[in-house]
Amino acid sequence: MRRHAKGAPRAAGGAGRAGGVGAAWRAGLAGLALAWLPTAAARAQAPLPDARQVQQVLAASPAVAAAAYALQAEQAGGRALRAGPGEWTVSGSGGRRRYVPTQPGGREWDLALERPWRSAGKAQAATALGDARVAQAALARDRAWREQARLLLEGELRWLQAREQARVWRDQVELLGRQAQAVTRRRQLGDAAEVERLQAQAALAQAEAQWQLAQGRAQAERALLLATFAGLQPGDEALPPPAEPAALAVAVLVQASVELRAAEREVQVAAAQARVDDAERTPAPTLGMRVGGGPSPGERVVALTFSVPLGGTYRQATAQASAARLAAAGALRDEVARRTAAEAGMRLRERALALANWQREADAAAQLARSADAVARGYALGEGSLTDVLVARRAANDQGLAASLAAVAAWAAVWRAELEAGRLWPAPS
Repeated sequence: MRRHAKGAPRAAGGAGRAGGVGAAWRAGLAGLALAWLPTAAARAQAPLPDARQVQQVLAASPAVAAAAYALQAEQAGGRALRAGPGEWTVSGSGGRRRYVPTQPGGREWDLALERPWRSAGKAQAATALGDARVAQAALARDRAWREQARLLLEGELRWLQAREQARVWRDQVELLGRQAQAVTRRRQLGDAAEVERLQAQAALAQAEAQWQLAQGRAQAERALLLATFAGLQPGDEALPPPAEPAALAVAVLVQASVELRAAEREVQVAAAQARVDDAERTPAPTLGMRVGGGPSPGERVVALTFSVPLGGTYRQATAQASAARLAAAGALRDEVARRTAAEAGMRLRERALALANWQREADAAAQLARSADAVARGYALGEGSLTDVLVARRAANDQGLAASLAAVAAWAAVWRAELEAGRLWPAPS
């Protein structure tokens, strides 16, 4: 008897038990074909990492940390805008003035204190700009969180897909191992030809090779997931039948879109910047006071100073550029809104199609599994050939692979929609 690869399940039993082998897999297929669980509780049983653990992993993500630092920077920038760029300026001078070359001159000095004066309208516009930038940075952190959550979900889905394929091949190895043992015993009793024993061993070897390959892929995907998100522990629970998702409207997905909200924030920042630049078309005067002393005894000078730049092409062009940027931001926001609505509708349609496709694939897998069991029982009773059994097993296994991938795809469609709706792994406030 051929020895199994390391880690392969040990084969035991005869052809009479061939129909009972892999009962768990066939029962699972039957359950997949019949189950339709329309509750949120069923969705909660899906093998996703613990939500609290995901919160910790995403919070430690460098991308989220960078967005948090950017938020702190904008908060400091908002305080700077509220204070304004104008600061007190102190200037002074001292010297000696001589009127007659033969006589010493008297000492002169002056001291001035000046500061630009900002109108209430300019101050309000600058404060609004700071607030808009802070809100934009806060949303950028949510957007970074959402993007990292998407990466985590896609890595989890790749691992689940590889894991489910390995599980199907493992069950196939069990079935073919039992079949090979039965053929070997029949060969020993003279009831089977040597070619049948070779055929059974070859089919088992092929299944073992595919199982080992699928196991390697699953391990690689898991290692990649853990390397990308340190501290994550993917759930090892069996994949349950896909559940009918909760009702979800296109408007909910559109409203929860971080890309659309980011485009709206961009419009708000552009509008605030345009108001600031429009207000700056009127130059701000600089007011001050100067005190000094002249060369004559007791001579003192106290004066108020006033200066104002003359506005010109630079200020006007700056305001025009800001107005154009505001118009561009509005157009981009409209484009993002159209694209977001279209993608939301497509996401919901894909969710419904994926669930319907899984039902069809699961039904077919259950029927082919029953057919393969019937062919195996017939061969054990002397009807049909081993070739018929192996062909039936291969067809059932191929359909089982298709059903497992369809189940992962159905869950993926549900999870992606819930993630985009802000229901799965939402960003902390």
